[in-house]
Amino acid sequence: MEIPENLIEKLRGQTFLSEKMERLTDEQLAVIYEQKWFKLFVPNEFGGLNLSLPQGLMLEESLAKIDGSLGWTITLCSGATMFVGYLNQDIAKDLFYDTKVCFGGSGRASGKAEIIQDGYLISGKWQYATGALHNTVFTANCELVEDNKTLLNHDGTPIIKSFMFLRQEVELIQDWKAMGLKATSSDTFSVKNLKVKKDRAFEINTQYTTLNNVIYRYPFKQFAETTLAVNTLGMTLRFLELCGEILTNKQRTVNNRDQTFIKTHKELLLDAKSELFEQRKSFYAAVNKSWLQLAETNFIEEDLLEIISTTSRILVKTALKWVSQLYPYCGMSAAKPSEEINRVWRNIFTASQHSIFL
Repeated sequence: MEIPENLIEKLRGQTFLSEKMERLTDEQLAVIYEQKWFKLFVPNEFGGLNLSLPQGLMLEESLAKIDGSLGWTITLCSGATMFVGYLNQDIAKDLFYDTKVCFGGSGRASGKAEIIQDGYLISGKWQYATGALHNTVFTANCELVEDNKTLLNHDGTPIIKSFMFLRQEVELIQDWKAMGLKATSSDTFSVKNLKVKKDRAFEINTQYTTLNNVIYRYPFKQFAETTLAVNTLGMTLRFLELCGEILTNKQRTVNNRDQTFIKTHKELLLDAKSELFEQRKSFYAAVNKSWLQLAETNFIEEDLLEIISTTSRILVKTALKWVSQLYPYCGMSAAKPSEEINRVWRNIFTASQHSIFL
């Protein structure tokens, strides 16, 4: 899906304000709702775009290239809203009557769900819920507890279950103060002694899907790795564009003494583009192969899944390497928080702290 140039300009034109507000602007959200970008992987009957994974990844890359906070928020929220394929479908239908439905949450099991007669009693606090200020549904992982004892798997690890909460059931703590991705409002939320029925629990597992679309049978580990990788890719491609603009401006005013500096900058930029596009090509080839294999055989070979995980990490590491090498050549504008290239740089290295790539 190609984003029209007028929408690119409109969304990018809001980025300075959104960073200052520490949330997406109403104008940006209006576009997102109109384009259904929080529902990339949601079926048409629920008002979603019903994209394949390759289609969704290319769109997320383009959105991250417009702005890191924009792309990251849409990616994380559409990834959470994708849980519609694992929810009780009676509940899902009620949730998706809202055209502004948006899921967000945390994958960390920092809550406790005590088993009670008619459901669960839940308490916990979860950090980094991207889109918290506009999420209508929050998802969270909890350790199961019964008779004051944590229930364990056969290997001795706690049994984890996922739950969904409505916005009015959670308390928001606006504590997202990172150097980058400022407009993602990735805040903390909590619940205390919240009683929920059994049908609020779900499992993000291909064996427990409640809808039959291919996307819900795609392994979530690789889904998460690929969607986050294309965000770094999109942001880095924008960084390279801005580097090119700086290089062009320097060439107009440079004296002979600085020709070597310019030549080095230009060579690095060409090398960065060449390597990154090669990695991008390998990445999408692996993803496309896995998607076709799953659609045709309902199975993805383990070796191919490992290739996808590896290429996702290589793509991110390659991007970070070139951003680090090129940044010193970008001058003082790259050090000013008000400049776009500085914001892109901050967004890239904030995203790099996600635990999935450690």
